[in-house]
Formats: sequence, structure tokens, C-alpha cells
Amino acid sequence: MLVMTRDLAIPSPSGKSLVTYLDWNAGAPLSRAARRACLDYLQSEGGEVDGHPLIGGNPSSLHRRGRANRGRINAVREKLARRVSLCGAHHSEGHDPASFFRTIFTSGGTEANAWAGALGFQRSEQSPACPALLLLDPTAHPSLLALAESALLPPQTTVSYLRVHPEGNSPDAGTLDLDFLETRLKSWHDALPPSAGAQGGQSAARIVVAYSAVNSETGVMQPMQEVYAIASAQGAVVFADCAQLLGRIPSCSSLHADIVSCSSHKFGGLPGVGAVHWLPHVTASSAPSLLKGGKQEFHLRAGTENVLGIVALGAALDDCPTADDIASFVQRRQVFESKLTELQPTAQIVCSQALRVYNTTAVILPGHPSASSLVRFDLEGICVSAGSACSSGALTQSHVLAALAIDPDLAACVIRISWGVTTTDDHFDRFLAVWATL
Repeated sequence: MLVMTRDLAIPSPSGKSLVTYLDWNAGAPLSRAARRACLDYLQSEGGEVDGHPLIGGNPSSLHRRGRANRGRINAVREKLARRVSLCGAHHSEGHDPASFFRTIFTSGGTEANAWAGALGFQRSEQSPACPALLLLDPTAHPSLLALAESALLPPQTTVSYLRVHPEGNSPDAGTLDLDFLETRLKSWHDALPPSAGAQGGQSAARIVVAYSAVNSETGVMQPMQEVYAIASAQGAVVFADCAQLLGRIPSCSSLHADIVSCSSHKFGGLPGVGAVHWLPHVTASSAPSLLKGGKQEFHLRAGTENVLGIVALGAALDDCPTADDIASFVQRRQVFESKLTELQPTAQIVCSQALRVYNTTAVILPGHPSASSLVRFDLEGICVSAGSACSSGALTQSHVLAALAIDPDLAACVIRISWGVTTTDDHFDRFLAVWATL
């Protein structure tokens, strides 16, 4: 038996229930706009070779097929630069045409984070010999936390971790402790030797504050404007991983950050494409290259671009929800979470009072380990998760819930439900029907 989920035919387990996909934070279904764009590209007129449609053409080639694909990539680059503009202390982009040249594509969010973290240490007014400090969000995505061991960081970089407010039925739960951030930055400057003092009005220290703008497990949104105000006042570059932000809010036209990254498949594009965008005071030309070889992406990232994936990314931007959509979605989440606790009175919504994106609910059901609950839901054709999908399929203790000071026994019983613009009330009802029987 086959059932239709969005535009794809998917086998139904045992033929007894519809497949209900509630794991959008791990990967959103391909949006309709992205699917249409992919089909248009694959069926585009380009002549035939041996009876097969010609969709090839290396974007670096000078012939017409190469130029056509280069044009497709650059059209999406310009669109993304318009949609994701930055507003920082050093510069406010608005409709800055040069932002086109400060946007590059990568193989995904993981590569984007690896390169963007190193990019943050490149500033024209500072010497490569300056002391370097990397401050990391302890609840960030694993690919961002991996910066602590990156070979691309400056030699002898000091890595330190920020703090988040613990779970405790508080509006601050899961958000970065801003007082700790300010104190840590000031103590770093105070501890610098005289030889590393200010030069020309600028601190000689190189500091990067790196965090996830939206937590993939809890949906908590970080106070981007406040983080930026504190960090930039101390001369730090702010890098925000926006993989879970883009597509979850109506506009990313005034993000308070110096560098941002995103991942196509998190908001309805194809897997295998990410992007990095930055403000002009960050000197990308001297950034270390993650991949060496060709001169693609303005000589910043070697490797032939994924044209089909980039086309899908650009189209998926058009399927992002509006402000009116989101207001309605927030109400739906509130109703859904009320039913979760009504059906299971011992259930606890993680960071329930914090500002969260509309589509994410992390719920703990004491005494019901995540692994067994996931199996139960999967047997009924319901796709949910226990948190981040980047642990090779293994269920391990969540570093996010540990940073929130949640008891390990409770943390082992969390289920994450994440959804999107095409999720219906029927999808929620199917989940709740199984939830009531746990």
C-alpha cells in the first residue's frame, strides 16, 4: 500500500496507518516550490546528447551550458543575500549589492559552520599573532561545538563555553546567560598582557562568540540583538548558526550577527547545500580554506557547486511562512501541548515558558524511555525523534538537556515533535492517539 505525504509516495507500515512526519527539525520535506524548481531544471531545454536531455554544464565552464548554470547559482546567491541581511554595529546591509559577494555555498550546514567559525577570526585591523578566544554556546548543534577541535582556528586559540539558564519554568530557560557572557568577555580583556592591548582604538584580541540562533532540540530562540550588543561592545565577532531559524520566522532581513550560516534541507530544500553570509568588516579573503583545489565560490571554497541543490534552496525560500501563518501556528502549538499534558498529566514540556519557534515541542514523559517510545510511534507510522539527528542514529544523552540541568533520568525520556507549513490537525491527532496509550 502507498500513501501520499506531500508530493511523495511512501510505503505505509503494515498498510494500517498513514505516515505522519513530525521530524522537520531533522530535515523538512521537500517544499512544493523546490520540487517544481528541481523538475523545471531537470527538464530544462538544453538539447540532447545521445537521446538524453542535456542538463550538464560545469558552472566554471565558459560555454553556454556552464554560463547558464553559473547564472542559476548567482541568481540564488543574490536572492539569499537579499533575504538574509545582517544588521550589526559595524554595518547595516539593507539592500547592499556587495552582499552578493559575501555569500558562499557549501555542502551543508556542517561544512558551513566549520568554515564560518574560522572566518570569524579574520579581521582586517588585527594581526594573526593576536590572542584568540572562542566562546561557544553549550546547547549549540554538534557541528558548531566541533569548532573547539577545528584545525582551522588560529594557533593556541582559547576555547571557553558560555552558560544557559537552566530549566525551571522560566522565560529565560535555555537562553544564553547574558551576564555571564559580559563577565567572560571583560575578564578575557583584563587578563591580556600589555603587549596585547588596544591598537588604534581596537582590541588586539580576536574573539568569536558562536551560538545556535534556535535550538534544534527545544526550539528556544536566543536573544540575538542582546547577544550582539554585549559581544560587539567587547570587540567580538558574532557567528549565529541559523539552520533552524531560516524558514521559522517571516523575515531574516535584520539579523544581529556578523556571520550567519544556514542549511537548505532544514527549510524545504534538498540535502547537501548550506550557505554562509557575512558583513564586510570580516576579511574572508584571508580565511583558511576548508577544501583546496579549484577557485570556486570567489576562491573561498573549492569544489564544483551543487547546481540542483542550490536551485532547490532558492525556491524553498518562497515557501517560508508569513507572519500571519506563524501567529496561527503558535496557537496550534499551544493547543497541541495542552493536549499532551491533558492526556499524560506527568508530561513536562521543556522550556515551556521560553520564547520558542512555532514548530518545536520537546516533551518529557517520566518512566517512558525515548528509545521505546520512538519504536512505538514508528510502528504506527509516526516519525518523531529524541533530539538532534546528527548522532549516527545513536541515542545518547542530550548535551542540550544536560546544559539545562535536567535530571538525566528525565532527559532519557524526551520526545521531540517538530512540524511545518503542511502539517495538519490530522497529523497531530494521530500522534496524540498513540501518545495516550504510552
